[in-house]
Amino acid sequence: MQSTQGQLQALAKAVVDELARADAVELPPDHRPAEMALLAELEAYFEAASALERDAEKMADQHLKAAGRDGLGLDRRVIVQRIKEKLAEDRGFPL
Repeated sequence: MQSTQGQLQALAKAVVDELARADAVELPPDHRPAEMALLAELEAYFEAASALERDAEKMADQHLKAAGRDGLGLDRRVIVQRIKEKLAEDRGFPL
């Protein structure tokens, strides 16, 4: 999923505002530091997710190339998804 900086900022603000509104967390009146901390976590998550996707695609391409003719008819999307799931598990990354 590609998210713009503005979308991530809006998401961070909405989450922090809702947590404060529901009294789920204790925050100072200025929520901006909490929003910025959450924004940093969201950015890190989506960057790691993008890296995971790139790695899975690269590995799938290598696998299909190595398979040669035996790789004909294999669904690349399925291979990428399976590799991505395995990489996520190995890295302790939540999908």
